[in-house]
Amino acid sequence: MGEIRIDLGGGLSPYPGYINIDLIKEADIQWDLEKGLPESILPDSVVAITASHLLEHLADIIPLMNDCYEVLIPGGLFEISMPYAGTTEWYQDPTHKRAYVEQSFLYFATNSPYKKEQDQYGITARFEIVKAERGMGVDDWQLFVTLRKGGK
Repeated sequence: MGEIRIDLGGGLSPYPGYINIDLIKEADIQWDLEKGLPESILPDSVVAITASHLLEHLADIIPLMNDCYEVLIPGGLFEISMPYAGTTEWYQDPTHKRAYVEQSFLYFATNSPYKKEQDQYGITARFEIVKAERGMGVDDWQLFVTLRKGGK
C-alpha cells in the first residue's frame, strides 16, 4: 500500500501525493471532519498529516485530534497551520469558529499539565510537541504546529 499521507481540508489545492479529505465533492474522500476521520483510514497506517487553515473552522477538534493520533504510525508527523488567535486574519473570516495559541496544543500532549482535563474532555491523543510557534515577518499572523506520535 505504501506510505499514506493525508491532507485534511485540502480543498481544490491539496498537497501532491497526499489523500485529500474534505467536504467538497472534488476531494479524494468526501467527509465531514467535524466527525473525526473516516473509518476507512486504519490505525497505524499514516506517516504524515497536514491541516492547513482547517482547525479554526471546526467547532470541536477533539474527535479529529484523537483520530489523527490513532492513525499515525509511531514517529508520524501532524503539521498544522492556522491564523493566530486575535489577529485580523483570524477575525476577518466569518467561518472561523475557534482560535488557537501555542498552549492550546498542550491539551493533546504527552506529559501535559492538563491531565485532568484530558480525561474529562475525552482526549486520548498524546502527541510530542515538536514545534508550536507564531510565525515571523510576513507570517506573523499564523500559528505553526508540528506534532509527533511517540514510539519511534
